Amino acid sequence: ASGMRKDLVGVDLYYLGMLHWIAENLDGTAERLLKYIASGDAAADRSQTARSIVVVVLAKQKKTEDAERILADYVKNEPQKLTERARMEGELAKAYQVQRDFVRMAPHAEEAFKASKALLADASSRSRGLDEIRDNGMLVFEAYRDTGNAEKAVGALDELIASAVSTQSPSLYYYAADAKITYL
Repeated sequence: ASGMRKDLVGVDLYYLGMLHWIAENLDGTAERLLKYIASGDAAADRSQTARSIVVVVLAKQKKTEDAERILADYVKNEPQKLTERARMEGELAKAYQVQRDFVRMAPHAEEAFKASKALLADASSRSRGLDEIRDNGMLVFEAYRDTGNAEKAVGALDELIASAVSTQSPSLYYYAADAKITYL
């Protein structure tokens, strides 16, 4: 490691952060990408992508407070991508689910579900989109089920069923209907 350059700036930090991300080195990813964002010469689109990855990293590390702060920065800036928003919100929902903090989980699950449904309009990401809708819709259902809000829990499953009908997905329909029958 003694041969590593210490004078990385700007876009080099971004690409180094992305290499750490690919290598699943979460600490290295967050450290480099946060430095890149703070560098002042960061391009808007790369800064947003960097923020989105940092939120995912922090959520995976259960550092929810820090993740919330970076997510708030993401939401205040442009450009925003539905794929990034769905991923960040979904990871935060899962982090809160693990902590059994279903009250904090619910709004993130809702945002992830909303972004996933909007993404489905793009035909190129259809199969991935259906998987994301199912996963994020179930996060919304689980958040409300586990806070004891039966009305909103059933509402989330009904929304999943409606998504299945509008996308003509028999497998999603069956999955959501089965979850509703099991729950009720």
